[in-house]
Amino acid sequence: MNLLTGIGIFATALLSVQVGHAAGASPESLLQSDSLSIADSLCRSYEFEKALVLLGVPDLDAGHDNDPALDSARTAASNGLNMRSFVHEPVVVARERFSLDDFFLFYPFADRSWIPTPNALDGRSGSFSKASYAPAGSTEIYFSAPDGDGVRNIYRTECRDSAWTPPSLINEALTSDRDEIYPVISPDGNTLWFASDGLYGVGGYDLYVTHRNPASGDWGVPENMGFPYSSPADDFLFMNTDDGKYSMFASNRDCSKDSVVVYVLEYDGFPVRKPMTPEETASVAALIPVDDMTRMDNTSAVSAGGVDTTPYIVAMASVRSLRDSIASLGVEELRKEYAEASEAEREALSERILLAEVRQGDFEDQLALASAELQKIEREFLFSGVVLDQAKLSAQADREVVGASSNYAFTRNSLSGSRPFSFLPAYVAPDEATFEIMPEGSFAGHLFLPDGIVYQIRAYAGENPAGVRDLKGLSPVYQTLENGQYVGRVGIYRSYSECLAHLNSVRKLGFREAAIDAYIDGLPVSIGTARSAEKSR
Repeated sequence: MNLLTGIGIFATALLSVQVGHAAGASPESLLQSDSLSIADSLCRSYEFEKALVLLGVPDLDAGHDNDPALDSARTAASNGLNMRSFVHEPVVVARERFSLDDFFLFYPFADRSWIPTPNALDGRSGSFSKASYAPAGSTEIYFSAPDGDGVRNIYRTECRDSAWTPPSLINEALTSDRDEIYPVISPDGNTLWFASDGLYGVGGYDLYVTHRNPASGDWGVPENMGFPYSSPADDFLFMNTDDGKYSMFASNRDCSKDSVVVYVLEYDGFPVRKPMTPEETASVAALIPVDDMTRMDNTSAVSAGGVDTTPYIVAMASVRSLRDSIASLGVEELRKEYAEASEAEREALSERILLAEVRQGDFEDQLALASAELQKIEREFLFSGVVLDQAKLSAQADREVVGASSNYAFTRNSLSGSRPFSFLPAYVAPDEATFEIMPEGSFAGHLFLPDGIVYQIRAYAGENPAGVRDLKGLSPVYQTLENGQYVGRVGIYRSYSECLAHLNSVRKLGFREAAIDAYIDGLPVSIGTARSAEKSR
């Protein structure tokens, strides 16, 4: 049976299901709802061809009247089909499930690098964004925060003379009308990883990477990292470990949305990508760890002089835990209480003391074994000539270690306090014409661009002129005829950052392709040329 025949049978069965639905909703809306649900299931199985057939072809004559949910589902399925031609098969070292509230603390970032939300950088906690990465000593910070409309974008600030510059968006390529979260900058400052649910992707949050242009200092167009890093579920917080051995990211593809699985992969600087079938892609995206302990050394978790110290820390933590357990039984305190108790109270106390002494005996046996193991490891280090920093290792042992008995040890870091940030005053633009979103949009008269550097937001371009209803409240709109197309622009801005800050307001009205145009002395120029001139003025 070929694909179209199978989908035809499938669609017929789906239509028959509608008969059993309660009256009230139209058959078309019920069918669309079920189609979207089933298409989502097909996409999660990486069967994008079937999802596209089920979702149908958009009605091009309907224009903006097409259902946004259907359009979004078609786009995601189409993107997924393209991305399945470039699938990487990484070596999976380990995976561990954590709570969404603190999973980032188990990454091997520097201790106390995360500031809980709300904080001076991000005034509101989001569904997925729970903290800002801002390690002490940083001179440049990239962070996610909501704009005035509640959309999370990536902002940048840098420290100048002990004060921080006003947070600003990076550029329009990294700014969508949906959320961008968990930006991570590489140690050399030239690579940025982040997650977005508004850029080219397959639904939910996907992972992206962008590189800084050494000549201009600006960031390039972000690339979706593809399967299996991105998936139809939510994927975020990618990083490469400083030792160059591992890559890590989090995903809820295999768990509920209040938790995430953190995956540890062998670092691959030159990934080979190839086309895969739906079954092959789903198998790779399951990210099953390899059963080969020779590939793992745990040194990304804790190390000293290149020597794996995780077993020592685990043994030390075990010794401490057993000692704490013995102390918590309070046998000596119970005996003192027994000596001062009445005859009536002593009978009950006697039973409690007996049970506590039995448990204490068990703990003491375990403590003897754990202490012997700790001493054995210490002798091995001494024999190998390794000098241990007891203070540092003791502090590490106080932290939670997860997965130490498996392929990779996840060590819990501590949150930083909400560090104060002193920001420089924001740039105030001259009083130029801008735009508003009104109950009814309006067109402006002739546009005369002032001299100097000017930026505008291009809302739309098409073969036919737009009517007032098409403006969706934008006012005033400068509509001109250029090269056979009617182009509508809004706003007049003297700085790229100010124009960029208003771009999402236009995109959220439904103008998804809105972009920024630049001019110098009334003549169109590239964004790069205008920004370079802006920096040198």
